[in-house]
This record gives sequence, C-alpha cells and structure tokens, in this order.
Amino acid sequence: SRTHFQKVIEQTRRAYAEEIKRTQKNSARHQKRLDEIDQQIQRLLGLFERGNISPEIVEERVAGLESEKAGIKESMKGEQQVQTAIKYAEAELDAAIIREYTEQFEDLLSEENMTQMREFLATFIHRIELFPRKNRKRKGREVHIHGTIPALTRIEFVLPRGFEPLLPP
Repeated sequence: SRTHFQKVIEQTRRAYAEEIKRTQKNSARHQKRLDEIDQQIQRLLGLFERGNISPEIVEERVAGLESEKAGIKESMKGEQQVQTAIKYAEAELDAAIIREYTEQFEDLLSEENMTQMREFLATFIHRIELFPRKNRKRKGREVHIHGTIPALTRIEFVLPRGFEPLLPP
C-alpha cells in the first residue's frame, strides 16, 4: 500500500506539472507579443523611412513599445525562475527526505523551542480554521491549516487533507 508521503509526492508533482504548464503557456503568449512588438517597430521604421510619419511620433511610439517589451522580458525571466525552482524542488520529492524533514520538525515541537515554533507559524501559516465539534464530542473537531511554502514554490497548501497543494484560481 502507498504511504502518506507517496501520496503527498504525487499530489505535489501534479501541482508542479500544472504550474510548469501555466508558466510555459504564459511564456508562449509573451513570446508571441514580443514578436508582434518587433513587427510594430519595423512598420513604424518603414513609415518613417518613406516620410509618412514624423520622427517625434516614431520616437514616442517606439519608446512605449520598448518599455512594454522590457516588462514582458522581465515576466518571462520570472517564469523561467519559477520553472527552475520547481525542477529543483521536484528533485527533493523523495519519501525518505520528507520523512526526515518531518522527524526534524517533530524535534522542534517542544516547549524549549517556543521562539522557533512562533517563527515557523508566522512564516508558513496564514490562516487556521476551527470548525464546530461533531455531535458535541470532546474529540472530532475539524481543523484546516492554510499556509504557503514561500521559499521555493509559492504553492499554497491546506491541512489536514494531507499536504494538498492548492492551485491559484
């Protein structure tokens, strides 16, 4: 039977694949727009060479297009960094590594480490939902912990349904 960690790995890999697919789609869209901008610049220069447009108008329009182009290239660079980070993070998706991290985390959970526990919560947890007790029993309260892994993936997760990545809407 599959371990909990193997299920986590499969869910995380699916989330990573979706994010890679999204960034690749964005990169293709951005590249298409860059090609369109280059064509617009060439048309403007052609109009200028034929004397159909003033240098001031060409300069103003080309400056705007170049600015848009720079912004698109910056976005593409960010998307490439996301893909690189995901590939790096995916290399860490190993049941033994996750189990080791979990055991290290369990060592942190002691009253001697209150400062570190607070720092962990402040870094990774942004909302905790407590639901009413079921049938007024002492146990059985449902708790959802919402957080983010900010360092590598910025993929959100929710517990206790395992480590379930939540993709942006």
